[in-house]
Amino acid sequence: MAFIDNTWSASGIISLRDRRQEVVPKRVWEIGAAARVLDLAGNCLKRFPADVQQLVNLQKLRLSGNGLKDEQLDWQGLGMLKHLTTLALDHNMFTRIPAEIGLLCELKVLSAAHNKMLHIAEEIGALSKLEKLILSHNCLKELPPSLGHCCLLVEADFSANFLREIPASLGQLTKMKVLNLDHNALRSFPNEVLKGCVELTTLSLHGNELTIQYLRQLEGWAEFDVRRRAKHSKQLQFSVLDSSGGFDEGADSQQWSHW
Repeated sequence: MAFIDNTWSASGIISLRDRRQEVVPKRVWEIGAAARVLDLAGNCLKRFPADVQQLVNLQKLRLSGNGLKDEQLDWQGLGMLKHLTTLALDHNMFTRIPAEIGLLCELKVLSAAHNKMLHIAEEIGALSKLEKLILSHNCLKELPPSLGHCCLLVEADFSANFLREIPASLGQLTKMKVLNLDHNALRSFPNEVLKGCVELTTLSLHGNELTIQYLRQLEGWAEFDVRRRAKHSKQLQFSVLDSSGGFDEGADSQQWSHW
């Protein structure tokens, strides 16, 4: 154990993934300020305690695949990690991302796919350095308008939820390049997104109550269409195609029905 502890201290990387751990070993917290990465993915953790705040310089935390529930994760302790840039919570049983998320002011990547998310706190808008947000395969019916304040967001994936609309404030995301909204229940799409997201090149809306014909009538579509076709042409030069081998229009030609 001493050898492992010394290795962790020297490298700053604590890897305990796929160990069937039910409790985080005390020696993890003893690494303290030396810890930069903590990977606990693929375990059976019963809880993730406030002790994590002892890892004051932690930059990356992976808790994916533990089956954790809301009450088993101490968000107050998590919120003390002022240097955290990557947080992975995929494949758990969380129903919400609470207000404490706004305390993680250095966060660049937040991934919480394959949970049971019903609510995302407005405080997520305080993440001014967030670049990648993955919330696919959840139960979300709405998104907080404050997402429009995540001014550095480049990629967002909200696919496989129950969204009927998205906030027009997403049009403030001028760095956004990729927006995936496949398999929701969208009935409309805000002009503001096509007009305001001036770097958007990939917009995927398959499996919604929208058609490509509808999208072509939206203000800002023509400019977006030029960008996405330019990207496709560049991909062709390097022989990069989608699985169908052709140009993906980004939406279905016929309207889907959601029961």
